[in-house]
Amino acid sequence: KVKITITPGDDVTFTKELMAQSSGYMVRNLPVRTTLSAEGGYPLNNQGANPYWKSSTISQTPYFEMIPIEWDAEGNITNYQVKITLYCYSHTWTKDEAFERGTSVVVMLPMKYAGTTYINNYYQILFSKKEDDGDNTYHLIKRNTYYDLRINLNAPGAEDFNEPETIKDIVYFTAPWEKVDLDVTGENTVKYLKVNKKKIYMYNVSDDDSSLYFSSSSPVSVELVPGSAYYYNKYNQKITLGNNAVNIYGSTEAGSTSGNISVHSDIPTNNTILYFQLKVTNQEGLSETIDVEQYPLIYITNNLPWYSYRDDYYHRTTGGHKWNGNVATSTASGDSPTTYQYDGDHIVSIHTIDNVDVENKTVKYTYTSATPGNNTGWTVSKVRGNKESNSENYAIKYYYFTYRNRRWTKNETDCETHNVRNYHVRMMASSGDYTLGRPALDEYGYTAGDADNAKLVSPSFVIASRLGAVLSNYSGLSGMSNDKKLVVFADHCKNYVEVDDVNDDKKAPVIVYDNWRLPTEAELKIIMQIQGTKNTDADAIDYLLNGRYYMSASGPIFNEKYDTTNSGTATNDNAAIRCVRDAF
Repeated sequence: KVKITITPGDDVTFTKELMAQSSGYMVRNLPVRTTLSAEGGYPLNNQGANPYWKSSTISQTPYFEMIPIEWDAEGNITNYQVKITLYCYSHTWTKDEAFERGTSVVVMLPMKYAGTTYINNYYQILFSKKEDDGDNTYHLIKRNTYYDLRINLNAPGAEDFNEPETIKDIVYFTAPWEKVDLDVTGENTVKYLKVNKKKIYMYNVSDDDSSLYFSSSSPVSVELVPGSAYYYNKYNQKITLGNNAVNIYGSTEAGSTSGNISVHSDIPTNNTILYFQLKVTNQEGLSETIDVEQYPLIYITNNLPWYSYRDDYYHRTTGGHKWNGNVATSTASGDSPTTYQYDGDHIVSIHTIDNVDVENKTVKYTYTSATPGNNTGWTVSKVRGNKESNSENYAIKYYYFTYRNRRWTKNETDCETHNVRNYHVRMMASSGDYTLGRPALDEYGYTAGDADNAKLVSPSFVIASRLGAVLSNYSGLSGMSNDKKLVVFADHCKNYVEVDDVNDDKKAPVIVYDNWRLPTEAELKIIMQIQGTKNTDADAIDYLLNGRYYMSASGPIFNEKYDTTNSGTATNDNAAIRCVRDAF
């Protein structure tokens, strides 16, 4: 038996999405016959092939497994370890034979390395163990031996599977099979139950008849573990479902002691991931529990951000920008933006929009350290406050700076009380209304506004939280033409930053997300479709877009689910915005 464990290095990431495109392994020169005594030196047949070993093609089998090893703050799996299990007969190769006919495994492992994606990515693993040195060198696969090969992968492989990158840094562990005497008569007959996997994933399917395999000393039954079915709602609360609230079951061929376990679960219709457990029990009382995660076509998770700011909130002497009187330009550092954790140049808001160049897509501002007032400050840095009692809403506060007695002081003041979560939307397939693909950016770094790009929906995107809400009537936006607003809003999303406190405790460690953009028309319509209405809750996502019009990269989009009591965005000349970011 040979087990190969491949662990990604610091700069290497294996993902389900990449592995689903193309992954697997093939075996070259696998020994498939043996003799009672000495191995090796088998003659070739008259076609030049050797009947004692075979080669396969690239494939996946139940013996190719992906084991989760890393998770993000939301509990999503971010990296995997790969395990391959093989069985073969013993064999010995001389020094020269090992080079030409040695047994090896060629693996295809799509990966991300240092931020770059490698799809066609091949490695060769020689798993016959080298013995002795010099001219006496030979390679050996011993009888009745367990081989454990451990590899730490730190670099991309070759693009051509005919010339794969040979992995040389392999740690070998070997152990002999143990001999056990079994009494197979009477009451001492061996009892056993084995299931090939502890966890399976169902992606937009209601039935899985091939992932699970069992072997047992007696027939088995399969049942849903009571109380094990649950999902996380739009507030990240765990919602447990009773067995009578779901249609989940497992089955095997009646009376069989080995074979596949069929799993059925209706595909979730609420855009959440469904989690549940199945219990396999044989007639001797032995049992195994399998965890199942089931994903619908569109599924949504959420996160709780800490604070927001803009990347351009620092003093610059170029670009035609201005500074409101309470910004101390004489002591400005001009190197990093002001954030909740870094005072910088004490800039937290755009006081006014001074000029918009539609042709060159540039905007000039007057910045300030103060909060909104008198129709100024259309976008302001915000921070999450305390959770409201008996509610899942949080206080959202402006943070700003005052200068008194030759000293700057950071302050907070109430903005609103609202759901402050952002929502991560993942999609698995295109439809007649949209096409999955990463929307293109134009030469200015804004979402391209052409007709083809308008139909694209990122397969994985995050909708900004209420920390990014703007006052679309302030700072000269009221009465501004839509072509100018489009530039202003695109520039806002490009500069917008949202910071996540990983442990939701308002302190480091934090993750900074600064790759926001305007959504495409299709992305806005997807959000409107799945969000519910003012009076109808959706399980996975809050009622985010309540205005009548929202700005896409190609112009204002009408929202059929708008709040009719909200007169603040009554025309397409007064469109609101929600930024999004691609999350891969």
